[in-house]
Amino acid sequence: MKTLFTIGKFVLPVIFVCAMGYFLLPMTNSGSPEAPIVERESAQPLVKESIEKTQSNESSDVSKNGSSRIQKKKPATISKSSVEEKAKIDDPFENVSSALELGQMLFWDPILSGNRDVSCATCHHPDFAYADSRDLSIGTLGVGLGPDRMQTTVPPVRRNAHTIVNTAFNGLNNGRGRGRGQNRDDVSNNSTPVFQNVNQERAPMFWDSRVRSLELQALEPIKAYDEMRGDAFTKDDALDSVVARIKGISDYIKLFKKAYGDEVIINASLIGSSIAEFERSLVAVNSPFDKYRAGDKEALSSEQLRGLQAFRDVGCDNCHRGAMFSDYQLHALGVKENTQLDTADNGAGRFRFRTPSLRNVALTAPYMHNGTFKTLEEVVQFYNTGRSENPNVVAVDGGRRGGNRGIFGFFGGDGQAQQQGANDNNLATLDNRFRRVDDMSASQMSDIVAFLKALTDENFDRTIPTMVPSGLQPGGMIAQRIGRSMETP
Repeated sequence: MKTLFTIGKFVLPVIFVCAMGYFLLPMTNSGSPEAPIVERESAQPLVKESIEKTQSNESSDVSKNGSSRIQKKKPATISKSSVEEKAKIDDPFENVSSALELGQMLFWDPILSGNRDVSCATCHHPDFAYADSRDLSIGTLGVGLGPDRMQTTVPPVRRNAHTIVNTAFNGLNNGRGRGRGQNRDDVSNNSTPVFQNVNQERAPMFWDSRVRSLELQALEPIKAYDEMRGDAFTKDDALDSVVARIKGISDYIKLFKKAYGDEVIINASLIGSSIAEFERSLVAVNSPFDKYRAGDKEALSSEQLRGLQAFRDVGCDNCHRGAMFSDYQLHALGVKENTQLDTADNGAGRFRFRTPSLRNVALTAPYMHNGTFKTLEEVVQFYNTGRSENPNVVAVDGGRRGGNRGIFGFFGGDGQAQQQGANDNNLATLDNRFRRVDDMSASQMSDIVAFLKALTDENFDRTIPTMVPSGLQPGGMIAQRIGRSMETP
């Protein structure tokens, strides 16, 4: 009997504690049927009910006979890591607090498109250096990613997708020299680009420079039928409709308040500003060429060094100048039309298009405003030929470097007569700077291509969010390939 008493003295408290621990465990719904899929524009996990039950059970326990009573318990000791993990479940966007991070969510969220199927990232994807590796982009109602993307009933976008990387420097003030070798800010002595040298409000955007500033650029695709709008709403109603959607998503309301304060009024301007903040973060200016300029004489190969010299000698830097390798001006080069388009693309008028930056050019094929050239070798050869391949663009003096060889046999006579003939026939004239870049040797062209590859810097943010506040698939109807998730360090 004494032995049994001794055993009971130690065993019974253990049994009592175990039993009480069982009844004090929070109730879960692990045995309940799976929650139905609800169409909603919120990515907040369906944990509210579970949390409420947990909170309720933490303030009461159930006795063995089924009755309940309120019990005041000592607060449990919870580690910092446990709090952080629970916060991730309660609020998946807890770490999204700045306008830049909000802009990243908007950049990836298909809620901005009429049919909720495309986002900015659909055509500006990190797998393709924030372009899409297509000649002409495919917007709403398309399926797939990059070169594998297929269109359905909506025609392709009329232009090749610019990379977003380094668009923060669009309009960089390179200074303007008075001619070759006359105090021109060329590629041999250009300085590291800085935002202070960019007039952000006047920064030219798109191939035709039709809008100024990244803030306005971010909103234009939302209004474009073939890009993001589709038939869901009219062009005039597009921005207001998207704003209304955003205002209906609780997670976005929280994120806008975090970024802009509790009194924020969500509007199209703030959407554009947020996306612009994210786009300005995508900077890559540490290529082998930059390292060479910084003093690393081993950064460029002998072929690339020859290419740098040839780049200047043949006049590529007449337009591709400065730290971003662009004068950001409009030029008519006579690029052939893309056969997928039913009408000619007049660009900014008279078939002029803006000079693109050459940074990361090796990562962003195909080339030119309509993607008609597949390789850098094709582009250099086009410049070497020095002739328009577009019947809407002619040379008023009839040939290269002042020669009188005639283009397509349109006009004869002196330059003035040819200009009048072009005007009378509503034809554009070939840019004189373009016609000065020709007569290259095969070795020069090969060296220039090698140099262009030395402008590559792949060290830009490739993060792909695992979720966006609308609950839609990040990026839209795409098949994500490489990329990295938000949780990847």
